[in-house]
Formats: sequence, C-alpha cells, structure tokens
Amino acid sequence: MNGKITAALIIHILVTLAGFTMNLIVGSVLGFFLLFNLIGITLLLSNKVRAGNTLFIVGSIGFVPIGPIGILGARSNLDKLNEQEFEHKRKLQHP
Repeated sequence: MNGKITAALIIHILVTLAGFTMNLIVGSVLGFFLLFNLIGITLLLSNKVRAGNTLFIVGSIGFVPIGPIGILGARSNLDKLNEQEFEHKRKLQHP
C-alpha cells in the first residue's frame, strides 16, 4: 500500500459520509464503491496484491473527480508488481 491509496481511502470515507448527510441514495451509491475500496485494502493487507489493487481501482471509479488519486496509487502498485514478476521470470530464463 502506498500514500496515494491511503490518502484516497481517507478522502473516499469522508466523501461517503458527506454523501449520507446530503441524500441517502447518494450516500448509498458512494458506500457501494467504498465497499470495493475496503475489500481491496483487506486483500492488500492479506498479500493478495493484484486482486486488492484491482478492487481498489474499481471502487475509486465511483469517486470521480477525486477517484484518480486512488487509481494512480493502485496502478503504481500493479506496475511495480509486474516489473518484479518480469524480472523474476527473466532471471529464471537467463541465470
């Protein structure tokens, strides 16, 4: 997990709470997307990095225009994971 994901999660929680004060339907829709974020964070903490980042990206889509903060953070994590996997495969093929 990186700082962008942490910041995005805090912002998403605050926006969801504000959404509930405005309208029950708005808060419920935002809560639905926040649920994806929370499941994603749980998976990240369980070392299921690819699934956790993917769910966090899906959850962040509902928080446009601030959602891209979380999307960029999760995408950064996925890029780092892909680089590590590529490097590992390269080392196995060419010792």
